[in-house]
Amino acid sequence: MLTIIYYISLVLLIVTLGILVYFRFFKLADIYEDKYNKGIDAYSNKEYQGSIRAFKSAIKVNPDRPEAYYNLGLTYLSMGNLDQAETNFKKSIELNSKDPDAYYNLGLLLYNKNNNVQAIEQFNVSIKLKDNDPGTYYNLGLAFSKEKKYDDAAEQFKKAVDLSHDSVIYLSALAQAYDNKSNMSGMARDVDQAIDIYRTILELEPKQEGANFRLAVCYAKKGKWEESVNYCETVISINNNSAEAHNQLGLAFYCRGNIDEAALMYKKALSLDPNYILAYKNLGYALEKQGNFKEAVEAFSKFIKMAPSDEIDFSEIKQHINELKESIKLKNK
Repeated sequence: MLTIIYYISLVLLIVTLGILVYFRFFKLADIYEDKYNKGIDAYSNKEYQGSIRAFKSAIKVNPDRPEAYYNLGLTYLSMGNLDQAETNFKKSIELNSKDPDAYYNLGLLLYNKNNNVQAIEQFNVSIKLKDNDPGTYYNLGLAFSKEKKYDDAAEQFKKAVDLSHDSVIYLSALAQAYDNKSNMSGMARDVDQAIDIYRTILELEPKQEGANFRLAVCYAKKGKWEESVNYCETVISINNNSAEAHNQLGLAFYCRGNIDEAALMYKKALSLDPNYILAYKNLGYALEKQGNFKEAVEAFSKFIKMAPSDEIDFSEIKQHINELKESIKLKNK
């Protein structure tokens, strides 16, 4: 009889303990959810310090839930604290290795820290887990572009475009990849591919300033100065304050032999942006062609003063200034 009573008592004790654990578990879960939701609300209201406190409190209640670390990482990322954001994204991934968003945001963070190779790795993992997000392909392409791997970049941008056909952002990135590649390869086909895509953008948005400007540059690369002039003029009709368009138009005029018009365009570019280094160099050449050696020296000298020493043509321009000064001396004898 005592044995039976003992076992009944033991069963009752186990049941009671089970009930206590059950209620404690749900009480802790409720506390966690409360802290976590407060963090979400604070983040939504851009109250980042409050969000951080709430997510950290949630983590203290349950350090094994990945979403609190993930959202804490997002909060730090929003505040520009990349190191803390990285730590929390990595902890989130440690607890849940199947979350594509955690890898994606870690990739974005690493990209912004110029750790492009590591960013590429994270974007690739994100794509393996979720292969239908055009934004991930786009950012993977940007990371490849930073590494000057333009073929790889173009491949990723194409995938982004396939998933979002009418995205001017993705089309622009794809065109720019071929555009940049042409600067390295010197191949006409790369320029032509860029031109085709820029034209596609203009079919979607005829007054897209960037695409019109890049078409002006691409046609200049091909030596098609009339087309370059036309696109420059289109940009200026869209945005008359574009220093780049006036400079590019000056280049097209110069190469077409319209030196006076070129000089006027370079001067206009500099009136819009007095710190436009390239325009000083271009203006110097135009003034020299006009026979205005003294003014040319002044323009070239401003280029030398403002440009970094590793700028293209820096040494040549420096030497050319001395040559022009000698020419001025001879002319004045």
